[in-house]
Amino acid sequence: MKVRKRIQEERCVTVRMMADDLGKRKVTSWFVPHALSDDQRHERVQYAKDIIKTACRNKNLLNSIVAEDETWCFRYDPTTKCPSAEWKSPASPKDKKVRLQKSNVKTMLVCFYDSKGIIHHEFVPEGQIVTASF
Repeated sequence: MKVRKRIQEERCVTVRMMADDLGKRKVTSWFVPHALSDDQRHERVQYAKDIIKTACRNKNLLNSIVAEDETWCFRYDPTTKCPSAEWKSPASPKDKKVRLQKSNVKTMLVCFYDSKGIIHHEFVPEGQIVTASF
């Protein structure tokens, strides 16, 4: 049944119903940080194959890898709704509590981990630049 004819006959039809009838679905594009050339793609495949071969020869290889990641953490007001609860009579007015909001103050968290979990984590002091020596 054509779309225009179906809409004229059935005014309550939805876009989703039409999509189901036509066998269509809405899809979005994948966002990628960059597009690789054919040579770059081939090199990555070769690197991955080399790592797999090395891991097969050395069973402890994956256990010896240490990775590092950095993330920005915002500071929050530590007083939340539950800890600030108080016993009051029914006649007394309720206190108002402002919702937690991110502050403008943020700090970087550097975390090192291996196959077993986190090895070390550290908050970077304000103004400190993260370098290999830090």
